[in-house]
Amino acid sequence: NELVFYLEACESGSMFDNLLEDELSIFATTAANPYESSFAYYYNDTLGTYMADEYSIRWMQDTTKNWDKDESLITQFEDVADIVELSSPQKYGDESFEDVTIHDFEDFEYHQHKIGRRKYDDICVQKNDQYTPVPNTFDENWIPDERYVDSRDVK
Repeated sequence: NELVFYLEACESGSMFDNLLEDELSIFATTAANPYESSFAYYYNDTLGTYMADEYSIRWMQDTTKNWDKDESLITQFEDVADIVELSSPQKYGDESFEDVTIHDFEDFEYHQHKIGRRKYDDICVQKNDQYTPVPNTFDENWIPDERYVDSRDVK
């Protein structure tokens, strides 16, 4: 009966600003306000491309880090908004269930069960006949690559 929506895009706040009514039971967070860019931020040298924008990588890292800590939606939003530097994350909609834990909406365990023995740590990419693991776990010491760009400029 409730929906949580994470939106990563330039001017993403324009999708919900003054449009999302509380009666819809939707809690939405966006990477930026209605007037600013979102930034490509997580560059992977192995793949030669940006893997995520600053906002999306930050909320995914926060989810990974706090999965077993019963973190609420509002705590996650506030924590992520505090560390995103290049845009202004926003929240919209029904705040009546913002104290519900993130794992009530992000069903990581179900997906882990569906892939069976294959572990996320086994995901690799091939380059020049060599397989290289793609980083996919939370690293508290991870610092984003300085090559961030406006998402609209990524081709």
